[in-house]
Amino acid sequence: MHLLDKISSAITYTLFEQLQAEVSAHNGNVRECAAFVLGQVRRMPDYLWPPFYLLAVCLTLISLGTGGCFHTIAPEKRMLLLRRWQRLPGPCKDFFLFYHTLVSFYLFSAMDLEKAQ
Repeated sequence: MHLLDKISSAITYTLFEQLQAEVSAHNGNVRECAAFVLGQVRRMPDYLWPPFYLLAVCLTLISLGTGGCFHTIAPEKRMLLLRRWQRLPGPCKDFFLFYHTLVSFYLFSAMDLEKAQ
C-alpha cells in the first residue's frame, strides 16, 4: 500500500466517524467508504498525483510531532490535525475538503439507499 493510500484511508476513517455522528447516520460501512474514496483518488488525473502525494507527505511530517506517522496516530490526534488543515488557506484546506466531500457524498448516498429499501 502506497503512502497516499495509507493517508487516504486514515483520513477517511477519521472523517467517517465524525461525519456519521454529526448527521446521526448509522448506515454505511467505513470499509466501503474507504474503498470508494481510494477509488476516486486512484482515478485522479496523473497531473494531480504529485501535489496530492506532496500534501500527504507534509501531513505525515507534521504528524510526526504528535507521536508518529499520520496513519498510525490515534484518531483523536488525526482529527485535531485535520481541523488545523481545514483552517489553513490554499492547498492544505483543499486537500482536506476533497476528502470531506467524498466521505460526505458516500454517507448521504448510503442514507438515500437505506431510505429507498
